[in-house]
This record gives sequence, structure tokens and C-alpha cells, in this order.
Amino acid sequence: MMSEQLSDHLVREEVTDPRYSFVVDAPAGSGKTTLLVMRILKLLGIVEKPNEIVAITFTKKAAAEMRSRLINAMNDSRHRELVEKISRNASDHGWDVNIIESLDIMTIDSLASKIIRRAPILSNAFLQILLKIQRIFMSKQCRQRF
Repeated sequence: MMSEQLSDHLVREEVTDPRYSFVVDAPAGSGKTTLLVMRILKLLGIVEKPNEIVAITFTKKAAAEMRSRLINAMNDSRHRELVEKISRNASDHGWDVNIIESLDIMTIDSLASKIIRRAPILSNAFLQILLKIQRIFMSKQCRQRF
């Protein structure tokens, strides 16, 4: 049992490491949103601009939940060291540490609409890229089991 807990902890640490990319495939209630929140917090500690981070969900409700959890995590004393790192990074790069409200946390449809509004001439090309990304994302070869 202890070995399973250690293994789970190591996998969670690996998945939240911003140096690598992962697709997490796990059932409801397994902690996927918590993993994403921790990954976003770690990214906020190293990015130059918070708009380098885009979190994509399937529903508006999930996006709102993720934003709420990010705000709560920023105020959680268990994440004090990480929040301090984010504060230093924000100060170094001249952005407000209270950036959570303006982070791009959206549905894939919202992301597509945002990009198309910015570059309507390229919208067909973007759609083709988006469809290719979706195929890769959904392929068994790309899945990292959790």
C-alpha cells in the first residue's frame, strides 16, 4: 500500500513538472483538476508573461472550477513557498500577482473562437491545425495513463 502511495505521489510530481508535457487520462474524482492547478501555479513561478499559459477544458463549468481552485490555492498556506516564487516572478517581470482572474482558462471552443477573431483569414488553416491536435490528443499513443 505504501509503495502505491509513493508511486502515485511520484507520478503526480512528474505530471506537474512544467518542463514536460502530459496527457492525463483518469476517472472523475481522481484529482485531474488538482494536478492542473498545481501545474499552472508552477508555471506562474517561471513564465515571463502569464498569457503564455493556456488551460483548456471541455466545459465552462470546469473552467470556472479551475479558476476558483487556482484562487483558493494562491491563498492556501500549504502553497506558501510556491506563491512566494510566483510573487518574485511577477515582480521581476512587472505583472500583477493577482493574475488568476485574467488567465486564459477556457473551453477548446472558446480558444478556437478567440484565435479566429484575431486572425480570420487564417481561420481555415487554424481549424485544420486544431483538428490535427485533437486527433493527436485523443490517440492512444499520446495518452499518459494516470
